[in-house]
Amino acid sequence: MPNESTILLNISGDESDVIGRFSGSTRTKIRKADRSGFTARRVEATEANCRIMYSLLRETSEGRFQLRPYEYYRGFWQTFEKTGRGQLVLGYADSEPIAGMFGTVFGHTSGYKDGASTRRLRLPVGAMYRMQWELILWAREHGATVHDLIGTPPSDRLDDVTHPLYGVGQYKLRLSKAVTDYVGVWDLALRAGPARVWYRWGEPVARRLSLKFHKDPYY
Repeated sequence: MPNESTILLNISGDESDVIGRFSGSTRTKIRKADRSGFTARRVEATEANCRIMYSLLRETSEGRFQLRPYEYYRGFWQTFEKTGRGQLVLGYADSEPIAGMFGTVFGHTSGYKDGASTRRLRLPVGAMYRMQWELILWAREHGATVHDLIGTPPSDRLDDVTHPLYGVGQYKLRLSKAVTDYVGVWDLALRAGPARVWYRWGEPVARRLSLKFHKDPYY
């Protein structure tokens, strides 16, 4: 998960307290989405709904990032839903699904796991913020007091347009500008020579083979 830096939203207190922590423009966009007829619906992770969500993910990812196979996402969504720790939300305009999100909850922390929207149509103003608000409402019902947006550029690169998370970071920063930077993960190579060979040649080959035969960037 690309979450060495993230934004943690305080979603404790009354609903008015939570939405009051958003910027004024974000609150306005959420209200505009409701007035436009856009609806955010909590739906079951059925085969049909998982297919809709994955189709939206494919549109979102095209030319931007690589997806894992459909079976991975379906398994993740359905497993979390069955345990009461996951919720799929689809957004509709004129009865057509144009956006999707999946949220998780564990203890007092919820997470924004997946998000997608169509690139064929123009989204109503505030649609994705209305979707996020629905996830937050669901998470609060399940005991969450902190909502992790899971992944932004680090705090010193928020305005760097070359960062791969710049776009999603701009979206999340309108919910809160309080970025949390983690130390990150480092490998300790106990055998330096073989480690250099692996990183130089082994891992790139393993990744290419996994993409070619399994359509999965994670070998």
